[in-house]
This record gives sequence, structure tokens and C-alpha cells, in this order.
Amino acid sequence: MDVTMESIITEAMDSLYCNNAYSRSLLRDAMNNTNDSLDYYKALQTYSLTYFVNDQIDSTRHFAEKLSLTRTSRCQTSKSTNSSPHHTIQ
Repeated sequence: MDVTMESIITEAMDSLYCNNAYSRSLLRDAMNNTNDSLDYYKALQTYSLTYFVNDQIDSTRHFAEKLSLTRTSRCQTSKSTNSSPHHTIQ
């Protein structure tokens, strides 16, 4: 069975306030196992939200900056070849 990133993000959002560690784990696994850069960054955006919910603003800021830099570099290199879209999140 092929699970979509949207369904993983929905499940993570459903558990965001009641089981934040599960949400992070689910999103971390999804990011580490996807080859689609858009799916990766959708999951990373939600992953950063898990830190915001736990009032871990420094971590939230780190991921927001990563997303912002990625958006900027994607605009500048929109015609580049496909390479690995991400680094492993631990």
C-alpha cells in the first residue's frame, strides 16, 4: 500500500497536541524516506510546527530559515538537474 505524504501529514497534525513525539517521528521517517522534494518540504514545514507547539522557538526558527533558504535557492536554480532534495533529519 502506497501512503501519500498528505495522509502522513494529516495523521501527524491529528496527533500534534496529544502526542507530539509521535508526530515528529512520523514526519521524520517520511522525510527520510521520500525522494520528492515537494513532499519533503511539506513534511519539514509540519515538522517545524511540532517545535512551535512545544514552545521550542529556536528550533522552529531553524527549520523556518531552512525552508526560506530552500525557497530562495529553488527560485534561483529552477532549471538545475534533480539531485537529492534533503539531508537526513535526526
